[in-house]
Amino acid sequence: MINYFGYGAMSSAESMRDVIGRIPDGIPGTLSGMKLCIQKLDELPKATQEILHRKWPADFRSYTLVPQVGSSLVGMLWAITPEERNMIEKWELVDTGWYQVAAVQVKAENGEVVDATTEIMGPNQSYSFEVDGGHYSKLLNAEEDRARIAKEVREGI
Repeated sequence: MINYFGYGAMSSAESMRDVIGRIPDGIPGTLSGMKLCIQKLDELPKATQEILHRKWPADFRSYTLVPQVGSSLVGMLWAITPEERNMIEKWELVDTGWYQVAAVQVKAENGEVVDATTEIMGPNQSYSFEVDGGHYSKLLNAEEDRARIAKEVREGI
């Protein structure tokens, strides 16, 4: 199994179900050394924009992580399979350069520090806003859109 740190929508059990097809075992956790930011569609790599424009409304926004000493955010530490990790990378459009997979250490709710993987902002990108990583809404976009699009991606539609 792989420990995956999900933040934003990926900290939601419903999002995990929609993206990987099941709700994995999970525990809340805190990731230090990263600040939580919001990107708008026009701040993403062109290849990512082209894909997202086909499925999402023009007001699409997404959370991203940027390394910053002294910052932290809460999310979920999920136990997933390597195949499920690949499904998340496909959902997060890692191959377009939007995100980079990063090895991180997460302090689980039970106090244990766990090695995990997550996504951080790819190079040569900007963001619009910084967000309080301790108190934020999981979803920035309509839940119905996320559920529909995640199913399409998972099923290869």
